[in-house]
Amino acid sequence: MAAWEQFEKEAGELASEVRARFEAAETHILATLRKDGSPRVSGTEVDFMGPDLSFGSMLNAVKAFDFRRDGRCAIHAHPGKAGWCRAAAVLAAVSPWAAAFA
Repeated sequence: MAAWEQFEKEAGELASEVRARFEAAETHILATLRKDGSPRVSGTEVDFMGPDLSFGSMLNAVKAFDFRRDGRCAIHAHPGKAGWCRAAAVLAAVSPWAAAFA
């Protein structure tokens, strides 16, 4: 998967529109995969940190356990008048507690 920074370089106009939709609302919908492969949805906030689109989780949240098992996810921007968008990703832990996800 491409980092957000790469997406901006390769499709700048689209990346700007998607970023605007994520920044237009405080909360969004995160979809992770349960152990049986079915989706789990939960609310989350997103942030653009340096070259990446990021979101967080408490260490013992159910979605964190999903990520430890399978890092694939999709984040859906809160729909607004301009429409909606979605980004698919694979988790890359970047916190001081990243070892907990290993």
